[in-house]
Amino acid sequence: MKGRMNSSDTGFIGTLKWMQVGLREIEIYKILAKKPMSIRQLVKATRLSERMLRTHLDNLVSKKFIYRELVVGSHIKYVYHGNPEESIYDILVRKLNEFHEMNKKTKGSLYG
Repeated sequence: MKGRMNSSDTGFIGTLKWMQVGLREIEIYKILAKKPMSIRQLVKATRLSERMLRTHLDNLVSKKFIYRELVVGSHIKYVYHGNPEESIYDILVRKLNEFHEMNKKTKGSLYG
């Protein structure tokens, strides 16, 4: 997996960086936005260890950038999907609104 971002990675990817999503996590998100994958497929695609990959996936799931689906077949496994960019922007707007409201309350309690 590349550690650098292309010059064409602006806008949405810049937003992810601003939200403190690491370069590896951005690359994982970009892969999953194109095609849902299992852990084994992601290990091959990213060349990360399974442990590191799971750490990044847990972080992305907690931030709601990706989601996992339980698939029951011959083996039980998770398949990870990237949420659409519009969904990520909605999350960003909610977080900014929460920050703004918290900031207003903090200022009110400091000066009120």
